Amino acid sequence: MFSLKSWMLFCILILSTISATFANNVTITNVSVVGGSNLTFTISWENSWRVSTPPYNHDAVWVFVKRRDCASNVWSHVNLDTTASNHSASSPLMVYFDDRRISGDPAKGIYLKRSSDGVGNIPSTTVTLKMVDIPTGDFDFSVMGIEMVNIPTGNFYLGDGSTASINANARGAFITNTGIPYLVQSENSISNTNLSSTNTSAEPVVSLPAEYPKGYAEFHCMKYEITQGQYIDFLNMITNDQFNERNNNIATGVWPNVSAPFPTRAIDLFSWMDLCAYLDWSALRPMTELEYEKLCRGPVNPVINEFAWGSSTVTPVPPGWLSGSGATEKLDTSYHGPANFNSQTVGKRIYRSGFAAISTSTRVSSGAGYYGVMNLSDNVTEFVVNAAHATTAQSFEGNVGDGELTFLVAPFGCADVSDWPSTILTINSTLVDAFGVGIRGGGFETPLSSGIYNQGFVSDRSRCDWHRRSRNIQVGGRGVR
Repeated sequence: MFSLKSWMLFCILILSTISATFANNVTITNVSVVGGSNLTFTISWENSWRVSTPPYNHDAVWVFVKRRDCASNVWSHVNLDTTASNHSASSPLMVYFDDRRISGDPAKGIYLKRSSDGVGNIPSTTVTLKMVDIPTGDFDFSVMGIEMVNIPTGNFYLGDGSTASINANARGAFITNTGIPYLVQSENSISNTNLSSTNTSAEPVVSLPAEYPKGYAEFHCMKYEITQGQYIDFLNMITNDQFNERNNNIATGVWPNVSAPFPTRAIDLFSWMDLCAYLDWSALRPMTELEYEKLCRGPVNPVINEFAWGSSTVTPVPPGWLSGSGATEKLDTSYHGPANFNSQTVGKRIYRSGFAAISTSTRVSSGAGYYGVMNLSDNVTEFVVNAAHATTAQSFEGNVGDGELTFLVAPFGCADVSDWPSTILTINSTLVDAFGVGIRGGGFETPLSSGIYNQGFVSDRSRCDWHRRSRNIQVGGRGVR
């Protein structure tokens, strides 16, 4: 076996991952190792922003690194130095951390954002990361980049004011004990005597301890739903046993060189365990249903029966309205609240994540949430940690993944973060339900009910207690941190 120094001279097979979405096109290239512990690469993406006016936030790229042992062909997560000044990014970018790391642990990734206010494309920019705990040996490295949106600290409302008498289908929306939307003003505990539901028998609400993430505190969210291409990258970089457990039959080819039929489209046929495995591997975590509502609504007052773009008006987009294919698939004409709700349309299918967004889009014409997160109401329905299951609500603290999955004993390829609900759905080899899990938002098969697409409503909790262990069509997800 060659030393790390020797390997760098002639055994480099450095890989980079490209998140190929038409809207932003994150591209990572020119990866190299210098001095044994410094990893250098260039990154670019489109339609970046950092603003000091509403929504007072910025986009970012979550960057993490994987290494493959050339002897065993096993990939593992790379730890990074915890001091921001030991990493560098050329103008117009800067490196920063969040506060999600457990004290004393190494960093599992870094964020890149604009170093000052601005809007537009990020040109190819050099970044250098300092790796730690790299053993002696021959390794390949892959730098992964996931587009994120910063969600700032602040108040927001739960529930939109709808009731069973206004819309019987949007049952179970959050309300206060006086029957109006609930204002979240801190991460303090919330008693179910103050936060209840319009249909408590069908969609209960339990008391939420201070540790349960309520959305008030700052966090980051994936800008797009997980794509087929991102999940394929994950499948190719886990072990064969893990692959056999996590393969949702969308992959074509032979592991570890499988491919996706439509890499830029959101992935579905997901189970809760699939989502959690991907998020643990990426050092992210699942969102709560309270965080979901903040992503959609932001700090503004609720609108009854609103979708993620802030109004109750929606324009279902059939496939024939899109042009291009793959990374260029897009909606050429602007519409109010364009959404992939095609239950009544021939050829219904998933679209490219962010299909309605162009450089001149508004929140309404792109179908985005308040902060710029895409497809929250449509395309695929998304998994959340619910507020309807006592054990989950009292134990989920929002810990993030460590980049590694179960691998020593079956079931392989599962998330192993202790406070996440139902990540391994067997007890004594018997399958059990995914308690504590729900789904929010609509998808490409969202049905009309009494003339409305109620499942796409921001406040609809009709499926918040989903707890199914199987993979389901039109169900996907995204991560937060």
